[in-house]
Amino acid sequence: MKLVAATKVRRAQEAVVNGRPFSETLVEVLYNINEQLQTEEIDVPLTKVRPMKKVALVVCTGDRGLCGGFNNNIIKKAEERIAELKDLGLDYTIISVGKKGNSYFLRRPYIPVDRFLEGGSLPNAKETQAIADDAFSLFISEEVDKVELLYTKFVSLVKSEPMIHTLLPLSPRNNSNHRFLVISILEQKC
Repeated sequence: MKLVAATKVRRAQEAVVNGRPFSETLVEVLYNINEQLQTEEIDVPLTKVRPMKKVALVVCTGDRGLCGGFNNNIIKKAEERIAELKDLGLDYTIISVGKKGNSYFLRRPYIPVDRFLEGGSLPNAKETQAIADDAFSLFISEEVDKVELLYTKFVSLVKSEPMIHTLLPLSPRNNSNHRFLVISILEQKC
């Protein structure tokens, strides 16, 4: 069993390393598009910065347990962010992605959840489109003024860090964060 587990870990790490050139190129293309939109006089609703009244938190957890603090750390980070938003007097809503997060928020009806989404270990295009559509529609309809993504960044086999990144509005000053965010998410899914 140890041999099988070691082989799976090696294959997963190889997939991450082999996928990096693709993800870096994709991020570079997205970065350049966003930069071009910022420099031209085009009215793009995704770049419109509004006074913050309500924030949508997209909380990404796993579907299974027995993975150390993977799910607990991201849920704890979400709770911390919720407390920060309350202290600032801002309203919030949650888009929960993953079975562990869904079950956590279902047990806490006082936390407003816009949508519960579940998917397999590797989300397909349809599942990721549902997440993007929900976040996009909340932002464009001005129900929320900011969309933040909470996810777990892979550091090593024994360590991962919960991260928060702003997805919307897109900003030219924060593009380096978007670059590392997309690379991290693509590496996680490989």
